[in-house]
Amino acid sequence: MRALLIVGGVWFFGTLITCPLLVIAQFDPGKDSAPTCFTYVNTFWPSFYFTTVISLLYIIPLVMLIVIYCVISSHLVATPYSLQGRQSENSNLRARKQVVAESFPGSN
Repeated sequence: MRALLIVGGVWFFGTLITCPLLVIAQFDPGKDSAPTCFTYVNTFWPSFYFTTVISLLYIIPLVMLIVIYCVISSHLVATPYSLQGRQSENSNLRARKQVVAESFPGSN
């Protein structure tokens, strides 16, 4: 039930975010060519909408992922002790550094 609520919420907010496109976009049936849609960004509100959508859906998640991955990799490299106590410190540290190296190419 919880999963259905989450999926329904994602669809609701996705639909809500894309609804302004119905007002901004203009349809040209194309008498001599194929039908096309044009999106003119020549006033404040369309440009504000596109800037906000790009920020909320792409830039902010990208920055959050970069920060989270940097924190995870710094924790993996900084603490050489095994979490379960079954591996030696050297092999655990080597495995952690390998994970960081595979996650961030060129970080060696």
